Amino acid sequence: MKIIIAVTDACIFIDLHDLELTDSFFNLDFEIHTTTAVLYELYNEQQQILRAYQSVNRLTIHNLQEQDFIEIHLQEYPKSLVAYQYVVNGKSAIEWIMERYRITTHPESGIVNNPNDWALEAKNPRYILDLLLNVIALSEQTVDIVQSLPEVKFDE
Repeated sequence: MKIIIAVTDACIFIDLHDLELTDSFFNLDFEIHTTTAVLYELYNEQQQILRAYQSVNRLTIHNLQEQDFIEIHLQEYPKSLVAYQYVVNGKSAIEWIMERYRITTHPESGIVNNPNDWALEAKNPRYILDLLLNVIALSEQTVDIVQSLPEVKFDE
């Protein structure tokens, strides 16, 4: 199952451009979509970069009309990602990662535990993102495998 990302805010593309992460973003194994409205909020240079990704099928740009937005709002969306169905000790694997890799402060000492600091020290600022993406992929694959297994009946 391919992950689909809809970028609905020009600030995302602006930040990717300013942080020089545009190439990394478009090299992820995602299906990326945006709209002409978002595109037109960008500077010409940024628009040209996105058009280049569109020309090699790494970005789909939609020209949505008012009726399209009405239809989108009428759609029923799944209540959760498939990856959240993979549960370990009462929590999804994604929840475990989010819990373990959040910034915390020890109440008595005031010491801040920021996993991002370690990622920067290790010269891998994408560590937590890559870990989360791997956990999502593993979770989705596990759910797919489990759902494809035949039902087992036990004699009572």
